[in-house]
Amino acid sequence: MPALYLSVVIPTRNRPIDLLNCLTALAGQVHPPPYEILIVDDHSKPEFLGDYSNVLIRFSHLLNIRYSKLPGAERGAVQARIAAVRLAEGEVVGFLDDDSVPSPLWASTIAQHFQECAAIVAATGFIDAVDQRHPLSAFRQSLYDARYSRLLESHTKLTLERRFGIKSPANYHLADFLSGGNSAVRASALKDAGNFNPSFKMMHDKELALRLLARGLPCVYLPQMAIKHNHTKSVLDALSKAFRSGKYQHRLRTTYSDILTEPVVGINRPFETIRRARRSLITLGWNGLAIIPVICALEYLHQLAYVVESLKPKLGMGKEKGGAPNSHRSLTTVKGRTTKQPVDLK
Repeated sequence: MPALYLSVVIPTRNRPIDLLNCLTALAGQVHPPPYEILIVDDHSKPEFLGDYSNVLIRFSHLLNIRYSKLPGAERGAVQARIAAVRLAEGEVVGFLDDDSVPSPLWASTIAQHFQECAAIVAATGFIDAVDQRHPLSAFRQSLYDARYSRLLESHTKLTLERRFGIKSPANYHLADFLSGGNSAVRASALKDAGNFNPSFKMMHDKELALRLLARGLPCVYLPQMAIKHNHTKSVLDALSKAFRSGKYQHRLRTTYSDILTEPVVGINRPFETIRRARRSLITLGWNGLAIIPVICALEYLHQLAYVVESLKPKLGMGKEKGGAPNSHRSLTTVKGRTTKQPVDLK
């Protein structure tokens, strides 16, 4: 059987040192398939461009890298991923964040499972924190741990099979989400589905997973497809993301109202989150106790944004503009130059 060709997509913005660590891990992959790396710069500040050049030069003879920049009108990780997918030449497209550190078997795990099981259309893998000592990072990791543990429970598998009307591939667990910082999708399925939806500036990875599942295409969880990730340690950044995620949570629920039925708003939700994270919080001692007000603020901000979005139609406020998944422009790299080129994925 010929080796599977893999495209690895990495959006980046103002983080050349993190990208260096990510590429170092990719250069150290054990028995990887043939692969290319597509790095798309999302408008990094000029002061970082020199460092990016040094990183690319360092790996120019070690890795097959194509580097492009998003044009001025297109911004955000979702636009970077859309552009890279359109350039990708691999049969499977893997996705990493620039601050991800893939394990040595990350690429070979993707190749093995996608080659051995033709039924697998998309996969997400385990995410672990680089720093478990910081209370905010440890709390975030507890949420990831709970999410992945849920996928391994037998009743979750049965629930997802019934919900989407599909059967899990033998010996695999279905996943109802993809993590943009650690996932892989068959290129043909991405093309048929119309790529990521650009109207989802956040949660575009989960929206894609739901879209694939709704088409009867299995997304699975591969624990061996592991990475380490630099979870945010900034309270302000976490609060901002919590509010914005509430907005896109509402959009996701509106789009998939027949699938997503769990309640989002509830006064007791912060305390349910604290209960799920209690082991991590206890391990942190006083730091764990001190972060409880932050957890409450994160939960209530998320709910506030969700409620605000739900009230907009009643207040006559317009929706954010967003095109269809295949309506945006792509990037093309020609002899080191980046140009815009219309692409019709259909």
